[in-house]
Amino acid sequence: MKGMKEVYIPKYFSRFDAIIKKNGEGGWLVGDNVTWTDLFVANTSSTIIHIAGLHEDMESKYSHLNKMIQQVFALPQIAKWIENRPQTMF
Repeated sequence: MKGMKEVYIPKYFSRFDAIIKKNGEGGWLVGDNVTWTDLFVANTSSTIIHIAGLHEDMESKYSHLNKMIQQVFALPQIAKWIENRPQTMF
């Protein structure tokens, strides 16, 4: 976990954050609309954030990535699934 928090999470979350920032106002990783890439990165990042306890760091360190994750989870079909899905550790 130490290696993840000190090396891998900063390395990759910073890259995703920079790509989203560079891509502009839409807040997506690729293009102007949500893609499978956004869904995958949002879901995987959310799991990592939960496991590593990084909720408080997201807005200050990775604000663009954090916004993209929130946008993905706010999509109507995904928001509905989250509301009704079984509750698990992940």
